[in-house]
Amino acid sequence: MSVGNNGDRVFGGALKPYRMAKGLVCYAAAMILTFFAGFPLQAAFGLWGLLYTELMILAVAIISLRVMKIRPGDALRYEAPRPGQIGGVVLMALSGYIISTCVAYASYMIRPSRFNEIGSYAKVLQSAAPAVVWLAAVFAPAVCEEALYRGVILYLFAGKDAPANDSARDAWLIILINGALFGLSHFDLSRFLPTFVAGAILAYIALSSGNLALCVLYHTLHNAIGVSAWFSGAANDAAFSVKIGQASETLLELFGATLMLSAIAIHILRIGAALIQRKKPGERPLRGGERGDAGQYSRPGRLIMSGESGKSGNPRELRNLRELGNLRELGNPREPGNPREPGIHFGNLIVISLLMITTGIICLTVRGKPVSGIANLFALW
Repeated sequence: MSVGNNGDRVFGGALKPYRMAKGLVCYAAAMILTFFAGFPLQAAFGLWGLLYTELMILAVAIISLRVMKIRPGDALRYEAPRPGQIGGVVLMALSGYIISTCVAYASYMIRPSRFNEIGSYAKVLQSAAPAVVWLAAVFAPAVCEEALYRGVILYLFAGKDAPANDSARDAWLIILINGALFGLSHFDLSRFLPTFVAGAILAYIALSSGNLALCVLYHTLHNAIGVSAWFSGAANDAAFSVKIGQASETLLELFGATLMLSAIAIHILRIGAALIQRKKPGERPLRGGERGDAGQYSRPGRLIMSGESGKSGNPRELRNLRELGNLRELGNPREPGNPREPGIHFGNLIVISLLMITTGIICLTVRGKPVSGIANLFALW
């Protein structure tokens, strides 16, 4: 357990209960506003109502910053991403969408009737011009929802210097809680699992990169893939309805096929996760190339203590290293008690992949169509 710069104990418990309570208050405000104002607007104005709802969510984030006296730069960290980070987000978005689709089929297996209602969503997309669809269903949710969930709420849960102040276990707990809140915010139990997965991945990106711009990019790509699929399927209403009807009878097939694809996708997700990592403070010398008091450059494993500075003695030189209080670098992740980025061991992923492939084969074999299951999947897409 470590102590944040503001004196709050960060989750080991990762944060004090009152900090988590603040985050839940912001979340509750957004949920109440969405239910009592957003849904009536969506029922009356369609996609324009959805756009108004997203703007209300953004308003909750902005008002929360003012009421709780949070500096916008602390909770909403937007930086120009590196090319490698952009590539990592693209890989994570593609693989994350496959995994979300897989868990969506698992949800529909529990309530098949909900899957048969999907065709009605196509009519919603056709209720406005394509530009409005992309604005209301792709870009607005990415900007507005990320400002609240991975911005204000995650800041209140994890603190300003997360994950530097958290152990890997603590970081995963924050990720799971944030994903669960994001899933519940969609007010649809059949959509809880896929939105939970998407929210957890987004929380991972936020904690690992410290850059909200990457979360907005992932969210935009994820929504764009879905909307593109809906547009391609909704081009012919009759054919689309038939495909949906056929798919509802072969959910086990589709689940097995996507589960096998997800066994590959989790490795692509891991590669993308490695590319988005923030630059550690120890990857470069002190600001301006200055040496510390010990006459050494900052490097992994070295503790930068409060009050240290460069040769000029100006503590502002270390602000880019988040040296506003006690800061412990990530250092060697094998050292006990040393905080680190959340991650999954490669060997565990191999085991998980084998289990997923085996389960997928069993699902397809039960249906007696080990090949047509994958064919039906691509036909539906």
